[in-house]
Amino acid sequence: MFTPSPPPTPFTSNWEYRQYLQKNALPIMRADQTHAIHQTGVPAVYSTSNSQCLPPKESDLEQAYLSNYHFQRSLVSPHIPSSDSDSAYQLSS
Repeated sequence: MFTPSPPPTPFTSNWEYRQYLQKNALPIMRADQTHAIHQTGVPAVYSTSNSQCLPPKESDLEQAYLSNYHFQRSLVSPHIPSSDSDSAYQLSS
C-alpha cells in the first residue's frame, strides 16, 4: 500500500499547515495521483489549460425547458397592495 511521507515537523497552527500545502502542492498532487493509480489501475488526467474547454452544446430539450421556464416566470406577478384598505393586510382590532 502506498502512503505519502508525513510532513517533516508537526504543525502548531493552521497557517503553518496552509504554507506547507502551498509550497508542496505539486509533490502532494503527484503522490495522490500515484496513490489513485495504484488503487484503481486507471491513470487520472489533469488539465490546467483553459484553451481546451469547449463551450457547452445547446440542445433542443434545454432550449424547450428554458423557453417554458421563462414563459412560466413571466406569468407570475407578486401581489402589491395599492392602499391601506386592502383586506389581506389589515390587522384586526
